[in-house]
Amino acid sequence: MEQKTLWIGLVLISILLVSVVPMMMPGMDRETYVDGMDQFRQDLMSQGKFRCCLEEPCSYCLKKEEGCECMDKLFDGKHPCGECIGEILEGHGNRFLTKYFASAIAEKVGEQHLDDLKLIISEKYGVAVDEQV
Repeated sequence: MEQKTLWIGLVLISILLVSVVPMMMPGMDRETYVDGMDQFRQDLMSQGKFRCCLEEPCSYCLKKEEGCECMDKLFDGKHPCGECIGEILEGHGNRFLTKYFASAIAEKVGEQHLDDLKLIISEKYGVAVDEQV
């Protein structure tokens, strides 16, 4: 069971690394890139178009979507973006949303993994398995 849980975590983190590695424009330094992303995120937040499920908002949705709806997706039982899945499994999700994490991620990776995902969420966030959706 422990090895299976570790395998699921490694697969999801691999997905995160492959899909979310930021691409900078040639000649642009990291600070300028990050500042630009932060400003763009703030603009979307002020328009109500960026509702992330992480403690520190994701970057994936800035590059791939017209905003971030990951929090709304969680409430609807749908999976968040790949970056959010990886960050949630590392323990960086918004702690007020923990009861929704396992079932939303299982919607993406398969319902057969729900029990294992609930155990991971329980370990990372200290929320009992029976308190999760």
